[in-house]
Amino acid sequence: MITELDVRDNSLPADFTVRDQAVADFTRGYLDVMLAYPQLRDVLLWGMTDRYSWIEGFEPRKDKARRRPCPYDAAFKPKPMYTAIAAALAAAPPRT
Repeated sequence: MITELDVRDNSLPADFTVRDQAVADFTRGYLDVMLAYPQLRDVLLWGMTDRYSWIEGFEPRKDKARRRPCPYDAAFKPKPMYTAIAAALAAAPPRT
């Protein structure tokens, strides 16, 4: 079970486009590896939207840019991370 799928973007550039793509690429790579294990049955997200992410208050970025760790942005619009999660789940080997 993956119990917490959100990404800390501390070291990534402030630019949303670059940062969102890097988060999505990391998420896809991580899920591809983890979903290769047939024992993995559950993937939980601690937050669906950046608006309510626990990470923002826990560890703000040094450049003061808003954190973007979730699959939906603060306006509840899907980000590249959403697409990465959907693609990884669709490509995963079937579970029995």
